[in-house]
Amino acid sequence: MTTSISIIIPTFNRSVWLQETLESILKQSYSSWECLVIDDGSTDSTALMVASFCQKDPRIQYHKRPDDLAKGANSCRNYGFQLSKGNYIQWFDDDDIMLKNYLKNRMDHFTNGIEMVACTGYKVDESLQKRTLIPLNPSTHIYKDYALRNLNILTPSALFRKSFLEDKQGFNSDISRGQEAEFFMRIFYKMNPQAFVLLDEPLFLYRQHDSSKSAKSKNYNPKFIEDQTWTYIENLKRSVALKDPELVQFFYKILVRFFFSGVNYGHKHNAKHILKSLLKIVGPFDKSLKRKLNNYGRLSLLLNKGSYKMESSLVNHKSTFTFE
Repeated sequence: MTTSISIIIPTFNRSVWLQETLESILKQSYSSWECLVIDDGSTDSTALMVASFCQKDPRIQYHKRPDDLAKGANSCRNYGFQLSKGNYIQWFDDDDIMLKNYLKNRMDHFTNGIEMVACTGYKVDESLQKRTLIPLNPSTHIYKDYALRNLNILTPSALFRKSFLEDKQGFNSDISRGQEAEFFMRIFYKMNPQAFVLLDEPLFLYRQHDSSKSAKSKNYNPKFIEDQTWTYIENLKRSVALKDPELVQFFYKILVRFFFSGVNYGHKHNAKHILKSLLKIVGPFDKSLKRKLNNYGRLSLLLNKGSYKMESSLVNHKSTFTFE
């Protein structure tokens, strides 16, 4: 029998949460699936726990990330994709829960030409209580709406046709912050509006707890900022290519704020990189902004200190970004 869906779960030292995740998979109303658990080097009881599930149901597999691949969830997701045998791909997190019809209700929407079906879910606390609906607004401009944060598509939201992904780069293993957002923006860019279905139905539980990335401290982290900077610069380029002033303004403003944060936190090389990129990407479309960016940016770098007045002036600069 051909396996229809490959469920790929990266994991690291979360055996308690992962056990609940696997139990929810076994309860699925849709049965044609394989589940590949990719261990990123766990030192807890993950291997033994998953082995018990593998004995119980051969559709569940346990694999260790090869030593020659970079550590991290991105490498594990990509490795799982390489191993997958299904015609559809579902990346899933090791602390989330599938509701009974999570797989079936989206598979029902895969007709010819549909490459992705995304659903919504509930945010829950550590004990899977206090459900809060994650809104999923209708969209025909999936890249723009996702980029502008008007569309809540999370890792467990999206079920992809595998053939759609095969000629595309997987998750970027060089970044450790915002990797899902980077992946989705890259995948959604120029995606045919007839190729996806947004199913406004909550089909998973998205667990929030102290060890979740979403709950971690927002202190300035240079590596995280550099990862996000790279993502925002790439999407600023895409926005210019689309000749979309709203998107250009959105990413431009984020990068201006990152520039001044970099100056104030002594993250000078990243600030210089942002300034150089902004001058090159948006400068040609607004000469007055280019002069202001150049003058304010160089002065801030020289003084090793940002100015709220200069930052505000750049963020609030009224530019139409005229594209020829």
